[in-house]
Amino acid sequence: MKTLLVIMLFASPVVVADVEIVPCGNGTDLFFVSWISAAGDACLARYEGSTISDQTVFSDRMMASVSVCDSEPDSYHVLFVISEDGWGDDSLYSIHPISLTVQDVVAIERLYHDMAQYKLLKYPDERWDGFLTGFYYGYCSSCVNIYWFTNEFDVDVDGSISMGTLLFEEETTPLVIKDDTLINWLVGPVVCQNGWPVFATEMHYAGYQGWPGYTLLKSLVHNPPSDSLNLLSDVFYYASDTLPYDPCVMAFGSCSEKGLLLWADEWGDVLYSDFDCIDPVYLSTQIYKWDCSLKYSPCAMSGNPADDGLLLVWYNSCEIRCRHYHDGWNEFDRIVQTGLVGVIEGNIDVCSVEDGYWVAWLEGGASEPELVFVPRDTVTGIGSQEESDIDNLSIVLSPNPCYNCLSISLNGISAESRADLMIYNAAGRLIRTIAHANSNGPVLWDCCDSDGDYCGQGMYFIRLTTGEQMASGKVILLR
Repeated sequence: MKTLLVIMLFASPVVVADVEIVPCGNGTDLFFVSWISAAGDACLARYEGSTISDQTVFSDRMMASVSVCDSEPDSYHVLFVISEDGWGDDSLYSIHPISLTVQDVVAIERLYHDMAQYKLLKYPDERWDGFLTGFYYGYCSSCVNIYWFTNEFDVDVDGSISMGTLLFEEETTPLVIKDDTLINWLVGPVVCQNGWPVFATEMHYAGYQGWPGYTLLKSLVHNPPSDSLNLLSDVFYYASDTLPYDPCVMAFGSCSEKGLLLWADEWGDVLYSDFDCIDPVYLSTQIYKWDCSLKYSPCAMSGNPADDGLLLVWYNSCEIRCRHYHDGWNEFDRIVQTGLVGVIEGNIDVCSVEDGYWVAWLEGGASEPELVFVPRDTVTGIGSQEESDIDNLSIVLSPNPCYNCLSISLNGISAESRADLMIYNAAGRLIRTIAHANSNGPVLWDCCDSDGDYCGQGMYFIRLTTGEQMASGKVILLR
């Protein structure tokens, strides 16, 4: 029976986080992206902005996670975890950020040898250089032994790795083998302010002697007490009546005040739970009400603990969209890219930098991921007005975002001056000119281009020129 179970599990590809992106510092356009190629190789590349500049390949390996740490100012190392199915080796690498050559490698000892999944904390703070979480599976008849662990480690200036204390939780239980893939889906870890890293997973339990099975979502926190090496854990959603109860985790992100977990229940509702990451228990759970197709969409959230909010990105119907969260979700989403062939589960990620977000995804049939920058002000709502002053000339745009009509208030224009009002799309193409706006007061834009066609959803730039003076602003148009 054991042999049969192993064959079933490896008949299908193991689903892990295929694409991950992490910046090298907060105010930079240098990124490291990892993914699994169509040939089954673990790939790691350095991107400068949206352009790939160098790449290294680990043949016949399954990638788990990538991170960046700084051992001292201006000295960065790339951290990369790879593994193999079954009895293969698992390794933690430190890699030089310029040459992408291996500086050091540490073997990760498996307690069980059937399956494993790992995650690196993308944004470690000063308490640790790196942080690794994961779990192993060992199969015995109808039972599964699960070994959860977290491990801090240090990286020296030369890139050598020193593993720290191992924290763990172990249990033996009957689990449902679901869809011939990994039984658990690991999201996180995330960390907020002075909290400890928290990660979450779903677990599908089989019935026992006539009792119904159940499914639960579980969170574990790395908060080591002085007298124990065990993780602190908490079940924050528990369905115990009958199968199929099918909650599934989707994405885990963090902002300055809390961690946010996105998940779906068995009725198809998408929900989000927020956490105080100092404790393993959640604070509240609410329904995500803006997009009913999100449950079946590959998605990711930013995980930058220094960010006041976070960004949710997802793929659906040939488009990648995003929506911002800060003490609540925005009432609008933004289209990042259209015309895509397909993006499967795990092949999308997002990271945060000072002035916005970078979204990475691997399209079906593509050899390497694409990167697109999303400015912060295009997803946060900007506020009710935006004003730009140059000398005494200014414009005020309201409402912002707008839907069918934009009021453009012009200030500082003399009666004898000629004023030209020009409207550009996000690509910088002039789509409309309103000439001879030679008096102070509002000008109405009907959100149409020069041909009278309604403009599509997105960001538009408004520029006012009179003589040698110029003022500008930007507006989000929603449909």
